[in-house]
Amino acid sequence: MIGKERLLEAMTAALRGADGDEAELVVMGGREDLSRCAGSVVHQNVSVENSQAVARVVRGKRVGCASTRGTTPAALERALDDAAELARFVPEDEQFPGLPGPAPVPGVRSHVPETAAVSPEARADELEAVFRVAAAHGLTVAGAYATREQELAVANTRGVALHAPLTSASVNLVALGENSSGYACAASRDVRDLELRNLADTAVRKCVDGARPIAIEPGHYEVILEPAAMAELMEWM
Repeated sequence: MIGKERLLEAMTAALRGADGDEAELVVMGGREDLSRCAGSVVHQNVSVENSQAVARVVRGKRVGCASTRGTTPAALERALDDAAELARFVPEDEQFPGLPGPAPVPGVRSHVPETAAVSPEARADELEAVFRVAAAHGLTVAGAYATREQELAVANTRGVALHAPLTSASVNLVALGENSSGYACAASRDVRDLELRNLADTAVRKCVDGARPIAIEPGHYEVILEPAAMAELMEWM
């Protein structure tokens, strides 16, 4: 996390040199910590820090866009220069209303310190409890448990300068038996909402209920999809 003051200061400074009628920078970055498991063993802990900046420069009704993985002053200036150059050649957009100006923004509780503070050891301990639930039914577990701390900042030459710290946590679990499996997942800004024990019970119950499947004839059948299945289907459409 760069932090509100430093990040907005760097963005505002870069925007002062933008070559266009209007210009905007959007920066998203932060850290993701992830624990993966298979066969009821945590086999991977990774931590990744990433950031991305998107620049828009407006020339009349022409809007050029460019992006960069960096958030240094040089990277932000380069993205604005690239966007300004593209704005010379892209077709005009008669529907473009111009960049937004300052406006009241309601407060949102988007950052939960408890989520940001979760350690690899804490994730492993929670997954170990899940493994014990599955083992009581002769099952194993695979899946992933991630926590993230990020920040989103928006600034433009019309006076907008906004910053929001963000956290999120997500987990997906697959209970595996000899001939069946059960899935459960959850996501929240607050890691305490995930309730891994309840998810473990759900995944195990599905796996046990689905054991020893039987063959059925080809045909048309009414199928009811769970929200997670529908969400993934829509994601790929």
